[in-house]
Amino acid sequence: MPGKKHVCIVCGKAFPEGQGIVLTLGDYTLTFHSKACALKFFNALLHKISFDLIRSAVEDTVEEFKSRLREEFKRKAKKI
Repeated sequence: MPGKKHVCIVCGKAFPEGQGIVLTLGDYTLTFHSKACALKFFNALLHKISFDLIRSAVEDTVEEFKSRLREEFKRKAKKI
């Protein structure tokens, strides 16, 4: 029995369950067959949103990734 198929919302390509990217956001299920299609979608989405609406989320996310990098650099630093 074949597995469930999804259709990429950006390019229309069908792909099987377990591949691609499937995100559920609220009432929406976003399906992308590749990271390139996901990036294309989110790039278009972010350009349509007023920065004032997402400023705090952007700042929090940037700080989260900077913190992860600092921890990774500390872990990899030479210990004398």
